[in-house]
Amino acid sequence: MRRCILHTGSGDKVEPLDSIKPCHWQKIQKCSQARKRQLQFSTSKYSAVISNLPEVLTANDCFHMTCYKNFTAVTATTKKEAEKKSTTTLHLRSCSSFQKVTSNTGVLPRVCTLCGKKQRRRDGKLEDVGACETDTAEMSIKEAAVALKDDAMLAKFGNINFCTKEVKYHHSCRSAYLKSADRVRQRDRPDSSDWKKSTTVAFQNLCMYISSSVIENKTAETLSIGVFQIL
Repeated sequence: MRRCILHTGSGDKVEPLDSIKPCHWQKIQKCSQARKRQLQFSTSKYSAVISNLPEVLTANDCFHMTCYKNFTAVTATTKKEAEKKSTTTLHLRSCSSFQKVTSNTGVLPRVCTLCGKKQRRRDGKLEDVGACETDTAEMSIKEAAVALKDDAMLAKFGNINFCTKEVKYHHSCRSAYLKSADRVRQRDRPDSSDWKKSTTVAFQNLCMYISSSVIENKTAETLSIGVFQIL
């Protein structure tokens, strides 16, 4: 019977099962090793999944796309790197403009933090939500909220630990949210027109010097004398 080898919840998902190709299996194995090196792996919901991964794939071994995306959304950090990263994250939180909330316990409902829906249709398929499992994903969303000046997001989730609360989102919603923040950052960057103008003038001066001194007068110049004096 076909089954999802990365499934963590109880019951069956409504989305179809996909066959595991060599590229998928290679990434699953790589992410398995990365998860084993993470802090608190023994208590992770993926501990049982990894221990039950087959040594040799069969035709019945498949995956749900949502399960695959959730499982492979991990950075390959060692335990030492993870401890250092955790310390850095705490420092960033203390220095940020994130607003505090009154509670940091309990698990949030299974709906997308960004669109408020449990499922959304994307490319003709239903996309389910996945829980945040890394500090990197958490900080990327919070930093995007600051860039977008999303006060509602900051007030509700600013000081929440996404992994502890199991904050959930669609991967497509998170991607769109981060892209919106990148566009805002790009728009707010200083104008580079002055720099472009200065380099254009310098290039024109260099061309004039080469034409008059080197080509017409047949004067030999070294790079340090001929170019840098012009620039």
